[in-house]
Amino acid sequence: MPAPINKDKTPLAAVPHEQCWAKTTADGLPGVGVAPHCRNVGYVARALLEAMPRCARELFPDGTVALAAAHDIGKISPEFQAQCTAWREAHGVKGLSLLKGDRAASTQCTLRKHVPEKWAQVAGAHHGKIKPPNAGHKDWNEERERLLSSCSLSSSGRPRVWSCSEAHSDCELR
Repeated sequence: MPAPINKDKTPLAAVPHEQCWAKTTADGLPGVGVAPHCRNVGYVARALLEAMPRCARELFPDGTVALAAAHDIGKISPEFQAQCTAWREAHGVKGLSLLKGDRAASTQCTLRKHVPEKWAQVAGAHHGKIKPPNAGHKDWNEERERLLSSCSLSSSGRPRVWSCSEAHSDCELR
């Protein structure tokens, strides 16, 4: 899928994932960033698992918290980011020709390189349904990979730990 383009036909270049929003404010401005949003979801997933009786907790495979945390990495995509007018203006994007993007497919595409296909499908399907493969945009894929790099993988290839060192130096999600 080609990236959204500016009026002068140049593709919308990738931006660091730290500049990508996941949630907007009530007045339509970029609010919570993708990385903090993913960490917050990971914290909630960890708290829910810890609140369960051990017999129920053991039903969840190693990496469940990390997978929950990585659920929205597909929001690091030009189509998703360009939905916010204030973000476009802040990044100098003018005359944008928006193509319909799919953050769920981008999530699946990135995760399928790291986890079993069913895991990638679960993460992407939280947006509604399992998506067909989507190669995404190379430079934006690199930013998604950079965010995922803080997620350690076990020898089985399943995500094990989501490190949140930038928020709390002593915090890990297991």
